Amino acid sequence: MKTFRPTCIVFLFAALVVCFSTACNDKRSTGEQPVIVDDASGAKAPAAQDTQQVGEYEHVKPAEQYPGGVQPNDTKAQKLVNQLFNYVYAICRTTDCPKTLDEARAALKKEYKMNWPKDPWGNYYDYVYRSDDDFDVRSWGPDGKPDTDDDIKVSEINRTED
Repeated sequence: MKTFRPTCIVFLFAALVVCFSTACNDKRSTGEQPVIVDDASGAKAPAAQDTQQVGEYEHVKPAEQYPGGVQPNDTKAQKLVNQLFNYVYAICRTTDCPKTLDEARAALKKEYKMNWPKDPWGNYYDYVYRSDDDFDVRSWGPDGKPDTDDDIKVSEINRTED
């Protein structure tokens, strides 16, 4: 029968103490806002609303906050529609633009080693080719039916010309 050595127990205890005693966890749990500390005077000022100071670096805060930190399905679908559009756009710029959904799936697999994803409702995203300069990626939304009001399409900001 194996026994624990005293050094192992001391090491585990020390690791637990370090994990539970960090100031970062204390600040997060109390909901304190980040502050910028002026090194010269030691004065604290609230961080800007759209950025967060972490050490000497300034980080951009997330643009949207969701209750419980969970994004709605339509937001997830919108992000992925835009990402797929960008991937296919890059493929069209380097090789022939896929003409069908199956070609788009194969091109995504070949170029990015990714499978064509499903939307949050379990349906594959749709791909429609019109010309080398005009194609669309979309989700049929929660109802899974094409051309209804809940369809999720590529944002116009993604369609800006070079």
